[in-house]
Amino acid sequence: MAWQIARQVNKKGAKIADYLELSYFKQYIKIFSRKFDIDLIVPKIKSKILQIKDPIAKKEISNFVRNWAKDILKKEIPEILYESGDK
Repeated sequence: MAWQIARQVNKKGAKIADYLELSYFKQYIKIFSRKFDIDLIVPKIKSKILQIKDPIAKKEISNFVRNWAKDILKKEIPEILYESGDK
């Protein structure tokens, strides 16, 4: 049972991670359109989150994506990636 939940979350999580990775890459190479990309990507990520059945995973991923969408609009990649660690 637990492995089925983890597997189901992992499949959706992989898709979400792909969207996040693409956004970071686009920002890194300076072609990230903040309004266009956020308006395009966040609804797609939210649709993937809705498919997750585990309520705790759904809540945590939703919180992460909400914070991520705010951070990527006002910070550069190094700030986001290293804000909790030593620079």
